[in-house]
Amino acid sequence: FSSLLPSNVAGDCSDCRVVVVKAGSMGPLLKLLKKNGPVEMIVSVAFALCNIMRPIHPSVKFDVRKELVKLGILPLILRFLNPSQDQVIVQEMLWVLSYLTAGNDDQIHEQVLKTGAAPLLTQVLGSAKGKVSTLIPLLRNIGNLCSGQDIYTAKLLQEKNFLAYLWSLL
Repeated sequence: FSSLLPSNVAGDCSDCRVVVVKAGSMGPLLKLLKKNGPVEMIVSVAFALCNIMRPIHPSVKFDVRKELVKLGILPLILRFLNPSQDQVIVQEMLWVLSYLTAGNDDQIHEQVLKTGAAPLLTQVLGSAKGKVSTLIPLLRNIGNLCSGQDIYTAKLLQEKNFLAYLWSLL
């Protein structure tokens, strides 16, 4: 798949991630997510996006995550977050979302929640018991969002069954 090349280059180091981003790889990767391609392709694109979003050297004044939000990544990720979707795709999209929500960027957290992530995360939470490979990135997303402003935590807590699903994991 065409997404393997930028993924492998971006995964090498911070300087390589800068090269991959400046070469314009993000738009074509998102274009691939718009297609209903095979599971392997979607997983490959998700992996590439995770590598691209890994930290870039602080001297670089470019926020890959904000650029991806501007390019429309959120609806593309969220359309894959439902319990009836292939679980490997759900897991990979949860990882992409966790890289996107990492850090204290209120603008990104707000956009994620405005785009409808809270009910989708709750649905996945309701079906994830015993699925460790889904729970790890799912709980990371919940933690990322709840570590921001109280209104983000409240948004998740207001979702029907959110706390019940969370308690059932204990």
